[in-house]
Amino acid sequence: MSDQSITLSEGQLDALVAKSAHIGAKQALADLGLHDENAATDIREIRSILDGYRIAKSGFLSAFGKAIAVCVLAIIGFGIYLGGGLNE
Repeated sequence: MSDQSITLSEGQLDALVAKSAHIGAKQALADLGLHDENAATDIREIRSILDGYRIAKSGFLSAFGKAIAVCVLAIIGFGIYLGGGLNE
């Protein structure tokens, strides 16, 4: 290995970095299987699936919270019933 230095202008360095980034991005997309003309459609479908998941998750959490509240109120009501009411 030699001790030679290479000097690049700012424009040359920018072009080298841009070309390297472009090649790296293309390789990353190819590794993910998103390198063909269907890639945009695939990304839209993935986003749609994620949106549906988020909606379902928030709906589930809301329903779960309501179910817990109803159970707590039922337990309180049952306790009052077993105790003979509020004014004994």
